[in-house]
Amino acid sequence: MCCSILGAEIKSLENKLKMNREERAAQDEKIKKIKQDLESARNQLEEEKTQNQAERKKENKHIKQDLEEARSRLEESNEQNQKLKTQLDELKKRKHDKHNDTDETKRSRQEKEKRLTNNFAIELLKDQNETMHNEIRERDKEIQQLKHEKDELYLRLSALAGRKLTDNNPNIADLSDMNRPTKIAENYSQLYDNEWTDAFQELECLPVYKDKGEKTIIKVLFDTITIAYQVALEKATSELEKIKEAIHDIGGVEDETKDLVKQLKDRRKKERVLPDSDLKKKYQSKVNERFPLIPCDKSESVEWNRYRDACLNIAWLMAIQDPPVYLECGDESCKSGDKHNRSRYREYTKSGDMVDFPVWPALYIQQGGSMLGKGVAQCKKSFSTSVQIRNTDEKANTKPTNNSLSKSFHGTASEEISAMPKPSCSTAL
Repeated sequence: MCCSILGAEIKSLENKLKMNREERAAQDEKIKKIKQDLESARNQLEEEKTQNQAERKKENKHIKQDLEEARSRLEESNEQNQKLKTQLDELKKRKHDKHNDTDETKRSRQEKEKRLTNNFAIELLKDQNETMHNEIRERDKEIQQLKHEKDELYLRLSALAGRKLTDNNPNIADLSDMNRPTKIAENYSQLYDNEWTDAFQELECLPVYKDKGEKTIIKVLFDTITIAYQVALEKATSELEKIKEAIHDIGGVEDETKDLVKQLKDRRKKERVLPDSDLKKKYQSKVNERFPLIPCDKSESVEWNRYRDACLNIAWLMAIQDPPVYLECGDESCKSGDKHNRSRYREYTKSGDMVDFPVWPALYIQQGGSMLGKGVAQCKKSFSTSVQIRNTDEKANTKPTNNSLSKSFHGTASEEISAMPKPSCSTAL
C-alpha cells in the first residue's frame, strides 16, 4: 500500500513537472511573439526617425540582456528538474531493487527511507514550483512592459506619419478646424457681402470722398484688404524663418527640424487665431499712411474701422495656414484693360469682355492651387464689341417688325445694367 501511495505521489509530481514544462513552453512562445512584434516596430521607427537609432539600440540591448537572463534562469530550472528526475529514477530503482525483500525490517526501513525521500522531493518540488511561479510573474511583467513600449512606439510613429502627411498639403483638411481654408473662404465672402458694403456706404457719405466717385472708394477698400494680407503674410513668414534659423543654430537634424516646425505651425493655427498687437500697429500705420483723408476718430468712421479690422483678422488666418491661403492681389490681380476672365472674376454692376477696374481679389487654397472664391471686377465693353453692336443695330434699323425688337433688346442691355441702383448716401442714411 505504501508503494502504491508512493507511486501516486511520484506520478503527481511527474504531472506537475509536465505542466511546468508546458507553461514554460507557452511563455517561450509569448516571448518569441513579443520579440517579433518588437522587431517589427523597431524596423518601422528606424525608417522614420534615424536620429533615435542609438537610443533604440540601447533599449534593445537591455531587452536582450533581460531575455538572456531569463533564458539562463530557465536553463538553471531545467538543470534542477533534471537532477530531480535523476533522483526520482534512483528512487524507482531502489523501489524495484527492494521489492522482493520480504523481511519486515527491510520493508519498514524502506518505507521510512521512502517517506524521507518523498518528503525531501516534495519540499524540493514545492521550492522549485514557487521559483518558477515567481519567474512567470516576472516574465508577465516584462511582457506587459514590452507591450506598453510597443504601443507607445506605434503612437509616436502614427503621429509622425500624420504630421508628415499634412505638412504643406492643403488637400488634407482637419474637419474639426473651424479656421480651415474652406471656412476662411466662407468668411471672406461674407466680409465682401457685409462689412465691405457697409464701409462703402459710409465712405461715400464722408465729405472727402463724396465727389470722388465709386471707383476711388472701391480702390480704398481693395487696397485695404491687400495691405492686410501683405503685412500678415510677411509676419507669419518671418516667424517661421526665425524658428528655422534658431533650430539650425543649435544643430537640429533636417527631419527633426521639419517635424518641429510642423508642430509649431499647427500650434500657432490653434492658439493664435487673432493678430498680435505689433501686427495691428504696423497694419494701422500702413493704412493711415496710405489713406490720410479718412478721419481717425472712430465715431466718424465706425463701419470703415470695422471693415479694416476684419480684413486683418481674416488675412492673418490666411497667412498661418499650411501652406498659406493665396489672395490674388498686387501684380497678380486683374488690371484695367485686361480681358475679363469669368472663371476668376464675376461682374460688379456692368458686364463686358474687358476689365475696367478690380473690385475684390480672388482667393486660392495656395499659390498656384485651386480656387476658393471668385473675385469681383467692374467690366466694360471693348471697342471692337461696341462697333459690332452698332453695326448690328444699323442693319436692324433697315428691317421691319421682328428685327426692330432684336435691336431694342441688344441696345438696352448694357444701359439697364449701368442703370442698376448703387449704394448712396441717401440709402445708407
